[in-house]
Amino acid sequence: MARSACRTGNDESEMNDLGELRNEFNRNTRFILYHVHNHRLDGQAVLVWWDGRKYSFSFHDESVGLPGGRDWVCIGELEWREEGDHFVHELMPLQHRSEQELQERAERTRRHREYRQRL
Repeated sequence: MARSACRTGNDESEMNDLGELRNEFNRNTRFILYHVHNHRLDGQAVLVWWDGRKYSFSFHDESVGLPGGRDWVCIGELEWREEGDHFVHELMPLQHRSEQELQERAERTRRHREYRQRL
């Protein structure tokens, strides 16, 4: 079951000096990130796109369906952790991965997708 992985939302926050997206996202972006968290499979990297006004998110191994008419730039990979009762999102630089690591990630994603289909 193919599903578009691209999610878009407005955001008024700024990144701090460490590249962390720690400020409060608006409600729309928080809702989008909730879906990104729930749809991400083990092994998938979440790419962060920026058009100067909005963020968009996609998975590295699925086609990107960004809204047209804007100059989207991939600004890095999104990682997150729980801190207390909320998520802390960190924007990390794009990673160069070996062919072996990409194959291992693809295998983990395949197994996780099969697991979810059995639920």
